[in-house]
Amino acid sequence: MMNIGISRTSARSRTHIRRLLSLLLAAVLALAACLVLPSASADDASNRQTVTTNEKTAEVSGPLTVDVAGTIHVEGRDWKNSLAGGARIAVKYDKGTVAVNGESVVTQFEARADGTFSAELPVPTQANSDKPWLPGTKHTIHFLSGSLKDGDPPRNAVLKVSVAGRAESPAQTPSWVSATSTANSGSPATIDVAPFTTGKDAALHLIGKGWKTADGRSGSIVSIKVNYQTPTGKIEQYAREDQVISDHLASLGKSKDPTSWVLLVPKGTATQDPEHGLYTIDQTGSFDITVKAPEELRHAKPGQYVTITAQSGRNLEGDVQRHAVTDPIPVDGEAAQPIQDLSDVHCTTYAPQPTARVGNQFMQRGDKLHLVGEGWCNSGGRTGAPKVAVKLDEGEISHPDTALHSNRSIWAIVDPDPATGVLDAWIELPDGTTATSVPGFPEGAHSLRLLSGSLRAGDLAKSFGGRGILDFTVGAYRPNGAAPALGLDELTEGSRHDVRVNRDGTRITVEVPGAQPGQWVRATPYAEAAPRNQWGSGWVRLDDHRSLSYDLPDDAAAGDYRLVVQNGEREDFGTLLGWGRLTIPENARGSRAEVGPAHGRGAQGTSARRSPADAAPSSGLTTGSGQTSAARAVPASPAAVREMTSLGRVRSRAPHRARVLRAPGASAYPWERAARHPVQRVVASLRDVEKDAHHHARPQASPSARSQALDSESDSQGTNAGREEAKVTLKILTWNNVLLALAGALLLAIILYLTHKPPQAASQASEASTAPEAEASDD
Repeated sequence: MMNIGISRTSARSRTHIRRLLSLLLAAVLALAACLVLPSASADDASNRQTVTTNEKTAEVSGPLTVDVAGTIHVEGRDWKNSLAGGARIAVKYDKGTVAVNGESVVTQFEARADGTFSAELPVPTQANSDKPWLPGTKHTIHFLSGSLKDGDPPRNAVLKVSVAGRAESPAQTPSWVSATSTANSGSPATIDVAPFTTGKDAALHLIGKGWKTADGRSGSIVSIKVNYQTPTGKIEQYAREDQVISDHLASLGKSKDPTSWVLLVPKGTATQDPEHGLYTIDQTGSFDITVKAPEELRHAKPGQYVTITAQSGRNLEGDVQRHAVTDPIPVDGEAAQPIQDLSDVHCTTYAPQPTARVGNQFMQRGDKLHLVGEGWCNSGGRTGAPKVAVKLDEGEISHPDTALHSNRSIWAIVDPDPATGVLDAWIELPDGTTATSVPGFPEGAHSLRLLSGSLRAGDLAKSFGGRGILDFTVGAYRPNGAAPALGLDELTEGSRHDVRVNRDGTRITVEVPGAQPGQWVRATPYAEAAPRNQWGSGWVRLDDHRSLSYDLPDDAAAGDYRLVVQNGEREDFGTLLGWGRLTIPENARGSRAEVGPAHGRGAQGTSARRSPADAAPSSGLTTGSGQTSAARAVPASPAAVREMTSLGRVRSRAPHRARVLRAPGASAYPWERAARHPVQRVVASLRDVEKDAHHHARPQASPSARSQALDSESDSQGTNAGREEAKVTLKILTWNNVLLALAGALLLAIILYLTHKPPQAASQASEASTAPEAEASDD
């Protein structure tokens, strides 16, 4: 009996121990699962931050770490308008330096009436931004109010976020390349260029600041060139095959320049044409553009030599001469080594500024031109003298090939003495035929323009010469080229001088009482402030009646014009002799005379081309192969720009609520990369509001737009709740967690199975335990 009792106690003890071990193991597995399975609320809380605005009245909450594959969920409280309702809020990344889908203001929306908001923000990626957020980097998200809606207090709140993942090595993430204009060129200006990636749709991303006129009332005219190194080691610029930029410069009376890959002009003076490199620059001298790269550069090899030159002061009166050249731009992650091609000789000069003159101002066909000057030394501690490019007639006369330079309008390249800066060179001129120049070089008056700074990095940036400074005459005198452009301030009623204009069908006759018979003159039509140099009389001599006549070209645009007559004589070249009004109706072909005061504004949007009959008497110079599209407004003259800037009236011609013209970062252009997963915004599209980097504009949302915004926000709340629930579910239902749970359940089932006795064993134990009692009873 003793053995039977001990056996029964031992069996019970073993059973209790096994059950206790099973419960303990299950508890351990449950604890492990709790530790391994992520707690959504705890994780979210650890990854959330809340910041207050600058004036401590509102706050914003958002994540500390963001994922490049997701969106950024943010919430706000107490963003109220001082009058009624919620404030209107704009969101920027990294102080507005990062654009998403071409916009530096990533989104803007209106808070609810109680001042709360909830939004999903996009993460800048390679697909939607030129400055994607890379793993391991840190960034800022700025929430701003105060300028988008009346009654909004000025507020600013900043979330500081990190991008999940490990940072790539510097070799894999090359930085932007920056350059500042030379110290001797007025107030400094900068240009920043993004690293370049080759490909079919490759583009150059350029950001500039400080490129403005001397009076600060307008942006400069900025020419941007893309430099490359030839196999022979020369530095040249990629040239455009189209003529849009060159035609615009010619309309200003300036030199054509096919090597200007980008031309930025003040807002209100021309219509942007990003496809052909024509952009506008704002009043502060800032720009942020993305332009399609040259074809050759799109197929460049990694590490190919590429630099960017930005210059101003050559094409706008009152502008500042600035010149900036970058170091080599990284191409596919690799940057070439800078080229230092400066003389080791120290250059010394007593001339305060570089100067030059033509030693033989009167010459015959076949003579060489003698160019002399002094003061051509590199400044700022540089050694040697700069390479100087020479242009004829502001670049109107070009080489027929690129044997000298990729910019055919550079007629000669001369080297001053590297020790003294003295310039002394003999230049061979074209022989007058199209075999040596395009177009042929006519006899008569001509001029030189000297340029330095763009042929070699580190050289002095200087533009010198032009008509009235470096003049010379070949053969008998006659004026050549366009007349200097005049401003509206010069074309007053008092300056008409009784000039009479008559039109008989297509025949124009102009009488100039204040001039002399045989005097060289030119009649140029002006629409508003823009001269139409494509058609007019050209340089002609007045007849015995002090008049001139010419025929309208077939495509002369209908409208009201001022026909401006200017002097062509050497001593008074370009002076105003008077002007009269000219009206060209739609049915000008075959109509009778219609002369009188013009009413309304000159026609815009049509560029009249010079007819073959008119080309010869005009100047003997062709205007180039390309023509400005009829859909684009004709550029304003430099005088017009001067007139607007001097009076502080430079403004956009677009209506106040019109959409702002965008750089080719916008998806409207074929080379722009579209976002693969556009994020649904909480309010109406940003493009309905004018882009303003500092929020000076105050666009007012219409009641319908605000209603749509509120409806969109309401829908967004429901969507956000669903997204949060989905996020928690996705965090728990990961493969690791599911496998761990299955393993634990399987292990627990095995343990329970092993600790549970079979029914037969239990019956036998029961019989064994009751047998002694039966026996004792019988006894």
